[in-house]
Amino acid sequence: MNIGSRGVAVRALQTLLYSLNCVQGWQNPGIYDEETANAVGKLQLKLGLKGRAVDQNFGRGTRRALKRHLGIDVDLIPRECYQTRHDRPDRWMAPDGQMYSWPMKI
Repeated sequence: MNIGSRGVAVRALQTLLYSLNCVQGWQNPGIYDEETANAVGKLQLKLGLKGRAVDQNFGRGTRRALKRHLGIDVDLIPRECYQTRHDRPDRWMAPDGQMYSWPMKI
């Protein structure tokens, strides 16, 4: 994902970025804008990425680092799980109603 992307996957990414303290909130939920790109860049730095890998795009390298450092494999989360509860932005709900939590710190 990068600037211009839209939809539930972006909203899920924004929820994850919020729970990892990479941003305080969102002006445009569900839209990968400059604010989201800056938060992804902050996440990339927190995950130890360097140089060209800090490109503010949520691509393969960032997803691999997220899995390696935090055990979060976003590629395995079904799209149906992207609906989050507004009162707990650190959680997401599976289709069976089970709630899961993102880690709150890196």
